[in-house]
Amino acid sequence: MTTILSELFRDNVTKAEAARIVHEYLISVLDEKDEDDISAACRLRDIYDCHVCAGHVAQTYVKGIIAPDSEKVFGLKTALKAGEADMIVLRVLDRSKRIKVEPAGSVCSRILIREVTGLDSPRIIDVRSEECFENGHIDAAVNIPLERIYINPLQIAGNLSDDIVFVCDRGVKACLAAHLAAKAGYRNVYYSRYETGQ
Repeated sequence: MTTILSELFRDNVTKAEAARIVHEYLISVLDEKDEDDISAACRLRDIYDCHVCAGHVAQTYVKGIIAPDSEKVFGLKTALKAGEADMIVLRVLDRSKRIKVEPAGSVCSRILIREVTGLDSPRIIDVRSEECFENGHIDAAVNIPLERIYINPLQIAGNLSDDIVFVCDRGVKACLAAHLAAKAGYRNVYYSRYETGQ
């Protein structure tokens, strides 16, 4: 077993830490690509609480590698139980052992930043923290952090038919925000990321 995965066997490793370790291993060692559809992770209420690990949690959950504590709670701060690390390693190395996770269904669309100009007066919402937003953002964007959208998605725009584009660094939080908005009744919802102009 590699050094990276051996970190799972440390005492008191939380599921959030395990998600980071596993996701980094999938990308750097196995060269496994991220899933585009992370809609299933939107049902996990605690994923909105994590500023750093949302992408790791979403990917390891939708890939069926780390099981949640319950149907709606991943258990970010839960320490891995006896034998759980072994099962996670098995699922990482043997895809046939992974848990089948059904997507929530596509209720929003991914869009490239350069395609936003084709929308009719879109409202661009940057869902990163206020600090990240202050360090640089798209000129037309307004900042509503993901945590605030989770609390009240109706604060996004007054008209449910407005074109709304959520953005963040990697697209994960933007995707989560888009699903929250669509669930709240917004009909023209998109998400994108800053990296590489997408």
